[in-house]
Amino acid sequence: MLRPLPNHFQLPFRSLSAYRRRVAIKDVISFVRVAIEASLPVKILLADDSEVIRKSIRRLLDREPHLQIVGEACDLAETVRLTRELQPDVLIMDLHMSSTSEGSSLTLRDHLQPTARLLAISASNDEDSLSLAQSIGADSFLDKMELFEKLVPAILQLSSEHLPPPTAKHAAS
Repeated sequence: MLRPLPNHFQLPFRSLSAYRRRVAIKDVISFVRVAIEASLPVKILLADDSEVIRKSIRRLLDREPHLQIVGEACDLAETVRLTRELQPDVLIMDLHMSSTSEGSSLTLRDHLQPTARLLAISASNDEDSLSLAQSIGADSFLDKMELFEKLVPAILQLSSEHLPPPTAKHAAS
């Protein structure tokens, strides 16, 4: 036989159905997204012509169990090939790789999955870099001097955005 809950455990509503109506659907969706993200690692592809930068980023991200580096590329051709093969959730790409130009990197977006996100990084944090990042369709931009403190939060934000939006059927229920 079930006993009633003590008063401090009582819901502030008269019935469970009233409580359900009060819970915002966006909170439920956020909870489900967090649960999904906690169980699936975020697949990351690193693209930078500097081996030192790639190793530093790898060292930083290896500490995070929910982030998985699936590949590394040192030029644009290898980035395109690995993007097709590995289908990463997040591509971290140096804007100024030796073989990267605005025209050639524009086609990179065509090889990413529709839900994949592009995080552009650059040693120069100027208007030209920001403009280039926008022109290639980068979802986010970070200065390489800020990677240690901002990279993981930026990846987590982008990876939560890579989940497809809820369908109208789920939003209405």
